[in-house]
Amino acid sequence: MKFFWNSDEKGKSDEKKEFEEKDEVGKTGNSEEEMKQENEPEEVEKIENDKVDKPVGREIEGEEYGEEAEQEETDKNDNSKNDENKLEKILENIEDINGKVEILNNLFLKKIQSIEFEKKTTDKLYKELQEYKNDMYFQLIKPIVMSLVSIRESMKKNLKSFGAMSEEEKSEILQSYIEEVEIILENNDIEIYETNIENDSYVDVKKQKIIKKIETPYEQLHGKIENILSSGYKYKDKIISPEKVEVNIYKKPEEDLKGE
Repeated sequence: MKFFWNSDEKGKSDEKKEFEEKDEVGKTGNSEEEMKQENEPEEVEKIENDKVDKPVGREIEGEEYGEEAEQEETDKNDNSKNDENKLEKILENIEDINGKVEILNNLFLKKIQSIEFEKKTTDKLYKELQEYKNDMYFQLIKPIVMSLVSIRESMKKNLKSFGAMSEEEKSEILQSYIEEVEIILENNDIEIYETNIENDSYVDVKKQKIIKKIETPYEQLHGKIENILSSGYKYKDKIISPEKVEVNIYKKPEEDLKGE
């Protein structure tokens, strides 16, 4: 009897445990459901917040990206404007340089033309001057030339009868030629001078040229003009041809040298 009681008790205990477990499970399930229900609003709110935050963040990111893009576009425009300004300045400088080069080219061409004109003018003037000088030179010497022509013709004429003339006539004719030449020289400002040796004149190297030296034992005669070989000629007080003279030069006698 005791065994069966134990069986029944045991069965009841098992049923009780099972009921308690079920009840426990039910409670647990209820608590989980309650927890789910409690957590659901939070999760929903979190999801909604996430949904709200994400568009806002995206909008902010979009705005920032837009600002960056706009700034980049502005920078590009500024750089483009700067490049355009630089290009305009370069073009202006090139135009300015081209203008200056053109001015220099024009000046160079004018200078060349001026040089050519000056050269032609100079050559022409030189030619005219040379012709004038030649003509002027002839005009200057023309009187002399004509006088020489006259003397020559006179000499030719007298030469035909020169052999039949007396010595006196010959001398007169020659003297006349000398006088004619003197007249020609005087007409051209040529002065003829000749030293008078009778006045004990001594040589003047400015006016005379010593052609011959004559030794003399007399010391007082040293430097005295002995003979005049040709006259001297001056043009406007300037000697153009000095007198040709012979001069005494003192030299001690050999006897005096031996005695010393």
